[in-house]
Amino acid sequence: MKKKRLVTGTLALLLVVAVGMASALAWQATRTAPASVTEECDLNTYDTLATMAFPDRTVTWQVRHLKGDRHEVLTHTAPDGTLIGRGEKIYKDGMLYLRETLEENPEVYGAWRVNPSNIQGHPLLGCLAPPAAGASGHSDAPHYTTDTFLSEEEGSMRREVWVDVVGQPVRERRTFYGPDYDGVTNTDTTVMELTYKDHGEPNVIKAPCADAVPDQANNPSLMLDCIALLAAKDGLRGTGTLNWSVDVAIGSWDRVTTAGTPSRVTKLLMSNKGLNGSIPVELGRLSGLQELKLSGNALTGCIPIALKDVPTNDLASLNLLYCRPPAPDTP
Repeated sequence: MKKKRLVTGTLALLLVVAVGMASALAWQATRTAPASVTEECDLNTYDTLATMAFPDRTVTWQVRHLKGDRHEVLTHTAPDGTLIGRGEKIYKDGMLYLRETLEENPEVYGAWRVNPSNIQGHPLLGCLAPPAAGASGHSDAPHYTTDTFLSEEEGSMRREVWVDVVGQPVRERRTFYGPDYDGVTNTDTTVMELTYKDHGEPNVIKAPCADAVPDQANNPSLMLDCIALLAAKDGLRGTGTLNWSVDVAIGSWDRVTTAGTPSRVTKLLMSNKGLNGSIPVELGRLSGLQELKLSGNALTGCIPIALKDVPTNDLASLNLLYCRPPAPDTP
């Protein structure tokens, strides 16, 4: 569990540094850039790539911005290139979607988690004044350099920024100096290299179930229901006639009933649907489920223990045992 949480823990640290320390430079740029440059330099949609090297791993941070939305992927790799783990975050319409790869298999993502969020995905940098004529290219000296004291515990940071002919950032280097750094006896630094690239494509950020759940910002629980059902569909066979899709409102999904305020999936009536295979574990995540019908299908395996608490169900007719509860985490 500790290894799994390390991915999002590092991501959170990167975000605090990247977003928090960017504010001063972005504010200054707003004041100094001519209006014509600000209009021409559109950073509503662009990509960021950052890499950080540590003794035991390299961390790559990929960010895609689209107006107020942001999509992030954090990847940890060992010195020999072996994947340690990945974390993914999507900020969209006031919601945070988060998932991580499994501790036992870093190639496979676990389930999405969904929470309301007041974090906005606005660009890390605003437009800066364009460079002097002829000053371009990564081999030149940076166009802007700032030194910032972080705290007594964190030390300081130097930011070097290269921009294009209209003042749009194209590259940035952030060097972090620990509190004991003196350049002589203590020379430890951490360097983050970032590149910015305008991709210009609309609608590039697609949060899971974003179009299937109306008013998603006010109903994270229904978002989780939607994600769970889509994962369950992927694990079942014989579901070709189901219209469960991110492009269809969940209230119109075959044999799925939503109710309540805010709405939840309350009924799943899948009797005689020609299903086969194991009962998807994801059905146990439908915590608002009040009625479940699965009889008349060729289902195998065991019944997720969480389904035992559904008030109205026909699970006894399946003649299957309940799954054993997962073993508790060992310290």
